[in-house]
Amino acid sequence: MKGYKIEMGKIEAPVYTKHKRGRNWCAIIHEDPTAPRGIGRVFLKGSRGGRFYGKENFRVGQVLEFGADYISASGNRYPERIYAVVINISEEEITVEEFKTPKKAIRFAESILKEK
Repeated sequence: MKGYKIEMGKIEAPVYTKHKRGRNWCAIIHEDPTAPRGIGRVFLKGSRGGRFYGKENFRVGQVLEFGADYISASGNRYPERIYAVVINISEEEITVEEFKTPKKAIRFAESILKEK
């Protein structure tokens, strides 16, 4: 488990690129067979290009995708992703479990929601 500190009501994205050809986002993800690669996304309001996200956007059990893509001058994409499931939210931090793939994160979220 990992904690993202909350400062002034916001968390800082765990991945971020500030390059002019960079793209940053945070999205709540879910399985969707009609979406590209079977993963549907609901982008957090104001999150495209953002570095900080309001605590009020997050709920326990959500599966998040933090993305930071750098696109080179020749058009090569260098993606960086973190998939995380929100475990707990306090005044000081949001506790998450991080995964390398979205499907593993979704399965983990389903298992913890069944336990409740």
